[in-house]
Amino acid sequence: LPDENIGEMESKGIEFQVGYRQNFGELNFRVSGNYSFNDNTVIFFDEVPQAEPYQKQEGRQFGSQLVYNAIGIYRTQADLDNNVNYPNAAIGGLIFADLNDDGVIDGNDRYRFNTNPFPRSQFGMTIGLDYKNFDLTMLLQGQDGGKFRLDNGFNSGAGGNGLAYVAQNSFDLDNTDAVLPRIRPVGFPAENNDFWYHNATWLRFKSAELGYSLPNELAGKIGISGVRFYLSGENLFLIYNNLARFGAGDPEFLSGKGGTYPNMRSLGFGLNLTF
Repeated sequence: LPDENIGEMESKGIEFQVGYRQNFGELNFRVSGNYSFNDNTVIFFDEVPQAEPYQKQEGRQFGSQLVYNAIGIYRTQADLDNNVNYPNAAIGGLIFADLNDDGVIDGNDRYRFNTNPFPRSQFGMTIGLDYKNFDLTMLLQGQDGGKFRLDNGFNSGAGGNGLAYVAQNSFDLDNTDAVLPRIRPVGFPAENNDFWYHNATWLRFKSAELGYSLPNELAGKIGISGVRFYLSGENLFLIYNNLARFGAGDPEFLSGKGGTYPNMRSLGFGLNLTF
């Protein structure tokens, strides 16, 4: 074991914001966008010696896990005959790569893989319009680079609901060309592997607010400096979600079976008074 709990990690990134403003007669237009990208690499880690170089934490992202490399699905007996198999390999299961070419699938064939659910990139855009006494503000928000792990397990409990995508696209004798392997097996075939991880990229129409301000002379007649009515909305809809096909719910709060509570869409109206 290492003598000391020491290590060195390099974190770097970029963040910027740009904006533009222009008047077109009585119409005032403004837009601003922001983008950030962050990454890290473990430079040195006094870790427990690993069996293979590709299992070391050094040179990989912090928090990367050891997983098997899935290279396909056993669809026929020929697939079983022509691959190096793990114990209890069967038709419908995933094929794992023999990374060290020793003719055996075991823990030494796992490699270090980034499974971090946190995004590497975040971005947004704010758009504003003012025309006479009306104003409109809109916010778009998104992210990229976080990992989502699809879960293909089912059980009989009330909390064991699964995704329709998994039920409809898993391997069985009537669907041998399925994109997913058979419903979660047990033992070695159920070991963590890179097949289930997907990059999460989405863009949301986060919020919008439309307002109207009474002309100052009208507000002054009732002894108030300013009156503004507004309609607002939060979490209005998703413009793009590359995970939508899985039906796993809100990409900002994903779980493998879509069992987390999503962002709530809310609509409201209000009145601002300035005295």
